[in-house]
Amino acid sequence: MTRAHESVESRGIGDGSMDHIPWFRGEIMEPMAVETGVLLRILDVSRRMAEQRAFTPLLAYVVDTAMQLAGAERGYLVLLRPDGSLDFRVTRDKRGNEIPHAEDQISTSVLKKVIDSGDALILRDAMSDANFNTARSVISLSLRSIMCVPLISYGKSIGAIYVENRSVRGRFKESDLTPLLLFANQATVALENAAQNDQLEARVAERTRELVTINTQLERNRAELQQRMHELEALHAHVHELSKTQHGVQRGPQFVAHA
Repeated sequence: MTRAHESVESRGIGDGSMDHIPWFRGEIMEPMAVETGVLLRILDVSRRMAEQRAFTPLLAYVVDTAMQLAGAERGYLVLLRPDGSLDFRVTRDKRGNEIPHAEDQISTSVLKKVIDSGDALILRDAMSDANFNTARSVISLSLRSIMCVPLISYGKSIGAIYVENRSVRGRFKESDLTPLLLFANQATVALENAAQNDQLEARVAERTRELVTINTQLERNRAELQQRMHELEALHAHVHELSKTQHGVQRGPQFVAHA
């Protein structure tokens, strides 16, 4: 291997370094651009994602699958909140455990660059990369191999998938990026569908609760109405009995006087 190949590389999509890959130029990808086994794997996980209707479980599935595709030790799925802040929705280590304080365990410089630019990024060795080796997180965490791809919806970044391997330098190659980008594209569609499904189910549930509340109130009103009707009937019967009694009292003295 030549010294040039051993050197650290950071490659960003859109900066011209990846124009040789058809996917990045918006062209139809040649069948052999990605290994057949990888394509079949992506097709399989895409089908599984399409079958998943719930948003939260799908987030976890996306991270776990991204780590498997990339051979990563850690994975993060980060979404943008409406105010532009980062929402670390799912984090995983190699044992499948959640990573505590995830925002402090990641290169936010890399993450923000990918989300802001909409371009994917590979770092073979972040510690030696001229663009990131002075970043506080890279130094303090001794970050090595990093791969980060954006989640693009209608031309706009809504988040990113970030995977890393701290124990091996040069773990990720450019050939690893294309499958992850294909997967991220499918994941974005699946996540949006699941989010819409959750929103629809939430609206249905809210409407159902409103109808239950209305029906309960109607039942309560009906019961109160029936109670009042019974009270009116009882009052009417009582008034009728009083009327009969008073009428009998008025007629009684007339009968005696006549006798």
